[in-house]
Amino acid sequence: GDIVTFVDQGSQSFGEILSVRKDDCDVKILVDKETYIGNIVVSVNPYKDLLIDGPEVMVKYFNRMLTSVPAGESGSGKTEAFKRITQYLACTSEQGKNSLSSVARRVLESTPILESFGNATTVRNDNSSRFGKLVEIFFAKSIIIGAKITNFLLEKSRIVGQSEKERNYHVFYELLSSLDNESKAKHHLKNVEDYQYLMKDSRRAFSTHSDPDGLSMLLESWQTLGLPQDEMDLCLRVISAVLHLGNITFKSDNDKDNTFITNPFVAEIAASELGVGLTELAKVITMKLTETSIDKLWSPVNVAGAIVNRDSIAKSLYAEFFDRLVEKINMKNAPPDYMDSDTKSSLRAIALLDIYGFENLPTNSLEQFCINYTNENLQQFFNHNIFELEQEEYRAENISWQYVQFPDNQPIIDLIAGKPNGIMHLCNDEASLVTVSPRSIQSFTKLLVEIFTIFNFPNQLIKQKICLFFEVLAYHSFLCTKILHN
Repeated sequence: GDIVTFVDQGSQSFGEILSVRKDDCDVKILVDKETYIGNIVVSVNPYKDLLIDGPEVMVKYFNRMLTSVPAGESGSGKTEAFKRITQYLACTSEQGKNSLSSVARRVLESTPILESFGNATTVRNDNSSRFGKLVEIFFAKSIIIGAKITNFLLEKSRIVGQSEKERNYHVFYELLSSLDNESKAKHHLKNVEDYQYLMKDSRRAFSTHSDPDGLSMLLESWQTLGLPQDEMDLCLRVISAVLHLGNITFKSDNDKDNTFITNPFVAEIAASELGVGLTELAKVITMKLTETSIDKLWSPVNVAGAIVNRDSIAKSLYAEFFDRLVEKINMKNAPPDYMDSDTKSSLRAIALLDIYGFENLPTNSLEQFCINYTNENLQQFFNHNIFELEQEEYRAENISWQYVQFPDNQPIIDLIAGKPNGIMHLCNDEASLVTVSPRSIQSFTKLLVEIFTIFNFPNQLIKQKICLFFEVLAYHSFLCTKILHN
């Protein structure tokens, strides 16, 4: 039923309604009595499959869905809702048929592959999407004929390090736990505990995600999509190279100007998987290239610089392969003659947006910061359409009502991206400098404090959360921390 029609609309009664419907596993009640507020569906994640959305249920809702944008914090069930909507679209596309077409199946089987490579266990969600995707599903006379995925903001920082009780991307654990021994030996793969990028303080994070089942679904989807074995071989080479890069250790000479790799046999495995020589790989890790208009100069870096170079290569490798994988999936799912301009303009599509949710962790990555900013904009869109426009209509029609106050998050949006003194614009200006000195960082952070004062943030916790972001973003993180906290 519509909660708008209820007499008692307080927060306590609203919570009780959701609690009853969450705990009630009667399929008929859950199907026949949706929880919604006006035209907004309220979805509570039960953290288990209630078996209430099979084909026999979906048929009741044919031709009823127009647009759906799942939104919410991490763990609220956005990705699961996205998958259910995709299944619904595939089902409606094949009305009257006993099985899905090969095109519809390929569209559905894209999801398990992307989840393996782009989802991870966080403190709030064991299958958290750590990238955003826009999926366009193309139709011709109500029949699915293809799809296109646009991915963005893969959380690259997770590849080289995770917060406590969190994991790296699922695919690492799936391959190491369940891949056949011959393939593991071919690519020098061992156990999870043997790789620094997968361990946090020498402890393995717990997850309810089943790695053996995840690998089975990955390989099955890989086969359904018709992705070649060469791509899987490339996948194993990339995974092996990334993991062995993380195990490379360094030491410096007496004057600390030169850095050396202390375990060249590990670096040699990474170089072999990448198809480059050990000398070439060691050079780009332990040195830096300075280019001028007339010359190129290689100079040594210290141990900290070598670690940054190593991690940067690992992050770029994984991200490039992820982009390549999305491109390969799009090629398999592309509708006929998609590149033809006339065909492209005549297609009809439903677009589904799935972004990872808002989180506030002790240390937020740059990608998470951008997603949090995106969610702030989505919240403002919600406030504008639900509160502002509705009440403007009441006012225009002279309807008597009590004005509903709502929080305005515009100051937060301006603080992050407003011109000219928003955080992102200040960061761009600072990044354009040839060198970053303690004095320039001090001036930068002083300006931030002034901005905080202008936007009147009384809550010290908000300031601390924003400061933590700069610990991730700034190169001299320890210096920024000291200045901001003092």
